[in-house]
Amino acid sequence: MFDLQKFGKTIRELRKKQHIRILDVSQELNLSESYLGAIERGTAKPSIEVIILIANYWKISLENFMPIQTNIDIKQTFCNDFTDLDYKFLYEILLNHISNKKIEGD
Repeated sequence: MFDLQKFGKTIRELRKKQHIRILDVSQELNLSESYLGAIERGTAKPSIEVIILIANYWKISLENFMPIQTNIDIKQTFCNDFTDLDYKFLYEILLNHISNKKIEGD
Protein backbone atom coordinates (compact mmCIF):
# COMPACT_ATOMS: atom_id res chain seq x y z
CA MET A 1 0.00 0.00 0.00
CA PHE A 2 1.21 3.51 -0.77
CA ASP A 3 2.54 5.17 2.40
CA LEU A 4 0.54 8.41 2.67
CA GLN A 5 2.08 9.27 6.05
CA LYS A 6 5.63 9.06 4.68
CA PHE A 7 4.62 10.94 1.52
CA GLY A 8 3.04 13.76 3.54
CA LYS A 9 5.98 13.99 5.91
CA THR A 10 8.42 14.13 2.98
CA ILE A 11 6.62 16.92 1.14
CA ARG A 12 6.24 18.92 4.35
CA GLU A 13 9.97 18.56 5.08
CA LEU A 14 10.85 19.64 1.53
CA ARG A 15 8.58 22.66 1.77
CA LYS A 16 9.92 23.74 5.15
CA LYS A 17 13.54 23.13 4.15
CA GLN A 18 13.08 25.48 1.20
CA HIS A 19 11.19 28.01 3.34
CA ILE A 20 8.13 27.88 1.10
CA ARG A 21 4.73 28.66 2.56
CA ILE A 22 1.99 26.07 2.21
CA LEU A 23 -0.17 28.83 0.71
CA ASP A 24 2.32 29.30 -2.14
CA VAL A 25 2.44 25.58 -2.94
CA SER A 26 -1.33 25.21 -2.74
CA GLN A 27 -1.82 28.11 -5.15
CA GLU A 28 0.81 26.76 -7.54
CA LEU A 29 -0.87 23.33 -7.56
CA ASN A 30 -4.42 24.72 -7.52
CA LEU A 31 -5.24 22.84 -4.29
CA SER A 32 -6.77 24.31 -1.17
CA GLU A 33 -4.36 25.13 1.62
CA SER A 34 -6.33 22.99 4.09
CA TYR A 35 -6.35 19.99 1.71
CA LEU A 36 -2.60 20.23 1.12
CA GLY A 37 -2.07 20.52 4.88
CA ALA A 38 -4.14 17.37 5.41
CA ILE A 39 -2.04 15.57 2.79
CA GLU A 40 1.13 16.69 4.59
CA ARG A 41 -0.28 15.37 7.89
CA GLY A 42 -1.29 12.09 6.24
CA THR A 43 -4.96 12.58 7.10
CA ALA A 44 -6.25 13.09 3.54
CA LYS A 45 -6.49 10.37 0.91
CA PRO A 46 -5.60 12.15 -2.34
CA SER A 47 -6.30 10.70 -5.77
CA ILE A 48 -3.42 9.31 -7.81
CA GLU A 49 -3.68 12.41 -10.00
CA VAL A 50 -3.03 14.68 -7.00
CA ILE A 51 -0.22 12.44 -5.73
CA ILE A 52 1.49 12.61 -9.14
CA LEU A 53 0.93 16.37 -9.33
CA ILE A 54 2.62 16.88 -5.95
CA ALA A 55 5.43 14.40 -6.69
CA ASN A 56 6.18 16.16 -9.98
CA TYR A 57 6.16 19.55 -8.27
CA TRP A 58 8.78 18.39 -5.75
CA LYS A 59 10.57 16.15 -8.28
CA ILE A 60 10.33 13.07 -6.07
CA SER A 61 9.86 9.45 -7.09
CA LEU A 62 6.75 7.64 -5.94
CA GLU A 63 8.80 4.45 -5.60
CA ASN A 64 10.10 5.79 -2.28
CA PHE A 65 6.62 5.46 -0.81
CA MET A 66 5.83 1.92 -1.94
CA PRO A 67 6.51 -1.15 0.18
CA ILE A 68 9.66 -3.04 -0.71
CA GLN A 69 8.65 -6.43 -2.08
CA THR A 70 10.16 -8.74 -4.64
CA ASN A 71 6.89 -9.71 -6.31
CA ILE A 72 4.58 -6.73 -6.06
CA ASP A 73 1.00 -7.26 -7.09
CA ILE A 74 0.51 -3.75 -8.45
CA LYS A 75 -3.26 -3.98 -8.58
CA GLN A 76 -3.50 -5.15 -4.98
CA THR A 77 -0.82 -2.77 -3.70
CA PHE A 78 -1.65 0.42 -5.53
CA CYS A 79 -4.84 0.19 -7.57
CA ASN A 80 -7.48 -1.02 -5.09
CA ASP A 81 -8.74 2.48 -4.43
CA PHE A 82 -8.56 3.80 -7.99
CA THR A 83 -11.60 5.50 -9.41
CA ASP A 84 -12.55 5.36 -13.07
CA LEU A 85 -11.06 8.84 -13.41
CA ASP A 86 -7.75 7.60 -11.95
CA TYR A 87 -7.64 4.73 -14.47
CA LYS A 88 -8.43 7.12 -17.33
CA PHE A 89 -5.66 9.48 -16.16
CA LEU A 90 -3.09 6.65 -16.01
CA TYR A 91 -4.18 5.35 -19.40
CA GLU A 92 -3.67 8.79 -20.94
CA ILE A 93 -0.21 9.11 -19.35
CA LEU A 94 0.84 5.69 -20.66
CA LEU A 95 -0.58 6.35 -24.11
CA ASN A 96 1.25 9.68 -24.26
CA HIS A 97 4.49 8.04 -23.09
CA ILE A 98 4.21 5.29 -25.72
CA SER A 99 3.43 7.83 -28.44
CA ASN A 100 6.46 9.92 -27.44
CA LYS A 101 8.72 6.85 -27.51
CA LYS A 102 7.54 6.00 -31.05
CA ILE A 103 8.23 9.56 -32.20
CA GLU A 104 11.69 9.55 -30.60
CA GLY A 105 12.45 6.16 -32.17
CA ASP A 106 13.27 4.40 -28.89
